Amino acid sequence: MALTLAHIQIGWISALSIEALLAEIMLDELIEQTIPLPPNDNNIYRYGRIKINGSDASHIVAIAQLPLSTTGKASAATVANNMHRTFPNLKFGIMVGIAGGVWTAKEDLRLGDVVVGVPDDGGPGIIQYDLGKSVQDGELVTKGNMNKAPDVLRSAAGVLQRKHMQKPGDYVSSLEIAEVKRHASRPSVDNLFTKTYIHRGGGSCEDCDKAHLITRPQRLDLNPRVHYGAVASGDQVVKDAVFAAKIRAKHKIICFEMEAAGLDAFPCLVIRGISDYADTHKNDDWHAYAAASAAAYAKELLSVVPLTDVAELPHTGNIHWNVPRAPNPLFTGRQALMDDMKKHLIAEPKKNDRPVFVLQGIGGAGKSEAAIKFATENQDNFWGIFWIDADNKQSAEQGFAEIAKMQTPPLIDTTSKGVLRWLANIKESWLLILDNCDDSMMDFAVYMPSRGGSIILTTRLIECKILGTGANLDDLGRDTATQLLLRACGYGRDNQEAHIPAAKVVVSTLGQHALALVHAGAYIKKGLCTLDEYVLSFRKEQARLMKFNPQQQASRYGSVYATFEVSAEALASSEDHDCALALRLLNLLAFLNREAVEEDIFSRASDQCHKMEKAWKKNGMQYPKCPTVSSMEYDRVTDELGRIDHLHIWHCEKARSSGVVEHQATTRLRFARTRLADLSLIRVDDNKISMHPLVHEWARTRLDKAALTIAWEQTVSILALSAVDLYWTTRRGARLGESYGAIHRDAICEAGDYQGALTLFEPLYECYSQLSILKDLQMECLFENLVLVHKNLGNSEQAIFFAEKNFQLWKTNPPDSTRRLQALAILSVLYIDEHAKEAVALLEDNVTLYYKTSSPNPHWIIIMMVLAQGYIRLKKPNGAMSHLAQARSQLDRFLADDTPPPWLAPAMGLTADIYFALEEFSIGATLLEKRVNLQSSYLRLDDNRRLSSLRKLAQVYTRLEDSRKLKQVVELLEEVIDDGQKTIHTDFKDSKLTGKVLAYAQWNLAQARRTRQSVVGIRGQQSGQEEAASNPSASTVATELTMPPQGRLPCAQVADLHTDQSPRRAKEYKTVLVDRSRLKNTTVSSTPIPKIVNPSAAESTGIPGYLRETTASRRARETISQAKAEIMNRLLIDSDIDEEDTWDFVFVDSIDHCYNKPSAVPVKAPSNSDSPFISKTPHECAQLLLELRKDTDSEIIPHYSMIMDERSLQDDTVLLVTAGIDAPVYTVRATFGASAQAIVLYLTGHRGIEEDIESASQEDDGVYHGR
Repeated sequence: MALTLAHIQIGWISALSIEALLAEIMLDELIEQTIPLPPNDNNIYRYGRIKINGSDASHIVAIAQLPLSTTGKASAATVANNMHRTFPNLKFGIMVGIAGGVWTAKEDLRLGDVVVGVPDDGGPGIIQYDLGKSVQDGELVTKGNMNKAPDVLRSAAGVLQRKHMQKPGDYVSSLEIAEVKRHASRPSVDNLFTKTYIHRGGGSCEDCDKAHLITRPQRLDLNPRVHYGAVASGDQVVKDAVFAAKIRAKHKIICFEMEAAGLDAFPCLVIRGISDYADTHKNDDWHAYAAASAAAYAKELLSVVPLTDVAELPHTGNIHWNVPRAPNPLFTGRQALMDDMKKHLIAEPKKNDRPVFVLQGIGGAGKSEAAIKFATENQDNFWGIFWIDADNKQSAEQGFAEIAKMQTPPLIDTTSKGVLRWLANIKESWLLILDNCDDSMMDFAVYMPSRGGSIILTTRLIECKILGTGANLDDLGRDTATQLLLRACGYGRDNQEAHIPAAKVVVSTLGQHALALVHAGAYIKKGLCTLDEYVLSFRKEQARLMKFNPQQQASRYGSVYATFEVSAEALASSEDHDCALALRLLNLLAFLNREAVEEDIFSRASDQCHKMEKAWKKNGMQYPKCPTVSSMEYDRVTDELGRIDHLHIWHCEKARSSGVVEHQATTRLRFARTRLADLSLIRVDDNKISMHPLVHEWARTRLDKAALTIAWEQTVSILALSAVDLYWTTRRGARLGESYGAIHRDAICEAGDYQGALTLFEPLYECYSQLSILKDLQMECLFENLVLVHKNLGNSEQAIFFAEKNFQLWKTNPPDSTRRLQALAILSVLYIDEHAKEAVALLEDNVTLYYKTSSPNPHWIIIMMVLAQGYIRLKKPNGAMSHLAQARSQLDRFLADDTPPPWLAPAMGLTADIYFALEEFSIGATLLEKRVNLQSSYLRLDDNRRLSSLRKLAQVYTRLEDSRKLKQVVELLEEVIDDGQKTIHTDFKDSKLTGKVLAYAQWNLAQARRTRQSVVGIRGQQSGQEEAASNPSASTVATELTMPPQGRLPCAQVADLHTDQSPRRAKEYKTVLVDRSRLKNTTVSSTPIPKIVNPSAAESTGIPGYLRETTASRRARETISQAKAEIMNRLLIDSDIDEEDTWDFVFVDSIDHCYNKPSAVPVKAPSNSDSPFISKTPHECAQLLLELRKDTDSEIIPHYSMIMDERSLQDDTVLLVTAGIDAPVYTVRATFGASAQAIVLYLTGHRGIEEDIESASQEDDGVYHGR
């Protein structure tokens, strides 16, 4: 798994190169990977892991060193701040290096010993000081106390302190590592002179008088000791033993260093190795060993810190950023404004407890862009930057709610008042940006915290200037405006000079307005006119506005609106159809959100229109022409979409009239939106359309009342149609939001209609940002349902995508919250199959926490089971057994109850699977039996979940050779199969799988003796008696099931093309009829066709039966003519049949008629008198295949077939046939490419062949070509 910035939770800072080197050596694993850093981080990091004792988990650490030749708190602060901003999940730091110690007889501190900044008396760990003099008679002035070490580190230090009282610590063995000894061997001389004796001589103490040495008791060993106490941190080195002793006595300081005071950016623990005695006898002899001692202790400290304890800590990284977008690349000038804002909001914040900077100016002057530019350039100076769209009360409240959710843990009170109280009381530096404060009826002062932080307010209102210091942005200034226009026109620096005179004329005409200049530049860049010609176009539109829309012209934005109108007129006068459509789209966008409009709403509306119109036309349904929505006035829908009680043909007519809801809606829409984007009327990001507020306002005010009404009706109709499934799943008249509550996951599971559920949930998800009425829906429920349906449809990646989104909703909740645990359990279950390593890494951070809780939790049990599965897949059985035991103990507590809760069933299933993986089949079987008993109390027998348990149980009993219990399960499965045609609760996939397991179980019970003999008999003829004597495997029986007895339907040959079980239920049980007589002697092109995977075919000898890829079947396949092989291959390739699909090829002697009509007459000239298919209509052929299926227990589904005949060789078409026992027969000619998809849709009930017959009738060649 690639390392990312988000993986780093611990920062390790060292001042010297030797300190950083020894830190790397102490790592259990050095991660040789470079992670791209933000441009403002000049640190160079090394990454590594430190293992946690008693666990397979590790801490991931980032090591940073101060720049060379720089020391002190300022340099340390820079490194720490960079680290603090770069790693979003950083939890704490450790400062590891050397220091000068203070010796006393009581605190026998010696060179090489370790000092940990955690005093025994609970006092401050770091005392910041300012030293007046650095030698004798100096005075220390304390500047503040720091106690930044988090409790988890203080607790770990306490654990090590107790441990070291009994035996040497692990840090001692770390010092014996060969590489450590090579770089940091222990010096032999440790001299301590009296406090008053001043150093003599050069770099060593050879010239110092040994008579002044202090005699200390000899230690039993040379291992460094660990001391706990306060650390003094200042900007100068202390070289005065008398002073150090005095300060030691006064403040209980045991060492001096120079960097820790700068580490105020995040919680930090100081760990120092003693390299001198803070006296004049300083030298570098002990630097390396002291650094090694400190690094060794730091490693041991982290090794006893639980990963979950670290995960519980709040983030210190700068994750509090919700600015909506990056600065516009055309942004130019305004440097004086940026400097003024920085001075007021950053450089002088102490002069004002809550500085406010007001950016006032007309719409489009660049106020929001200036705010974004400032926030981006100065994000390093703020702990958090929060953006609020204050366009109206609703958007403002929503913005504050988003801020509340960003916090860790999320704020309980998500109202604006609650968030403002929180901002006023936190001590961090923050910047709050209130954008679009343009409503004169709103009081924006209520959205400003009472104290703390800094505020930027953008507004058109002059009266808002009283709220703070500010600047007017109405005009850019002539030079800046000229540069902006030239850049918007696309002129490079090399050719700008020649265009400056014309540009100045345009700037003068447009009043130096930023947005107007950008639009003018886009118009010119598009080639619609030259820079010299633009003023003429502008004057023309200005005059037209004066005459036809005096309201706009009289507006203070008249000139700006005129630039928009120049672009609109260019679209209107164009003969390009896409330009006309662009104007219609502009009218619709005037009524949608001005930010992030999803394009898919138009294509979904088009699809729904098509379906509804066909249904209404077919059934002759009539509807009133004045539905509820048509009575709504356009001016009443400013803030809400209103109520649409039910859908009518009227909605389709209105949507069609917009021009953007047509057959190829997506393609045409994108051409239209490109026209608007090229003229800077809209902005498109990831297929989402956004508009500037001024453009959005102009787009609506430019329409007269009649046009407004039409655009409103079209817009609402399109939105309603795009979410039509939401209406159809509820009773008539229900509101859109109310419909969602009726959807329950159990109902989906019971019905098994996952594809149908998907058509409901996906439009809801995609419409979420468009329909304000959906804003209050529980996204958690939506995501979980999407996970459920995608998982059951085999779309694993999509299921994981929505599970990750669901987890993100609750990720910031406390680790033991039910919501977070449930989301984590769902995600981990999906991860374990394809991403076992990621699943284990995800869960390791959470499991230890559960071990500390007293009450069992269902989600935790599942999480531990998944973690155990992960360890098994990673081939770590010991880890699996540990978590399995914990979870099993919790399960047993619940199973002891008289009425165990239903949620135990999935947990029991996971547990059983783990026992099976560990080959503990008896234990697993016992758990499965309890699961089946539990499910029988609340699930139907044919419920897919209960069937899954029974199938597993049958397989286990077979493995255990327990015939008595196996027979009981077989009887239950037989009951389901017998009733399968009468119930809708068991879907095709589970029915097939149940049938296979049942056949396998019956075979093992010797209840299918005739079938087994048939298998043996046929194999004996094909491959020799040695094959017949071998017992068929589970996969063979499950695939082949049973063989037809010899002599029955001798002219029918059936072969599995690919028999692996498919996870895609919509693509199974398809049948292809191939006319052998037509293909046998036909010559076709020899163009190379890619071979299909694992093809099988029937022998040409007339012996019936399923043939797999054995020696006999290979010989049989080789006898098939080249023509047949090529046509089959071409069908498979052109139909885009997946390798995982199951397709049955049925080779028949003759189906002579082309069946060009819906029903066919019998064939008059049979080619083979022995063929049972001769003179049969498609309906009769289908009935023969049904009998074949019944008599041989085959799984062929002949209701839906593709027939390849002579015409198939000519134009790559087939005949699609739908026929049942008592059903009408329909046929339609279709291309290879359309045939497979059509069969899938017929099988799943998403479309009938009647629709395709109609489509084919509209084609010149009478062939269905698909959609």
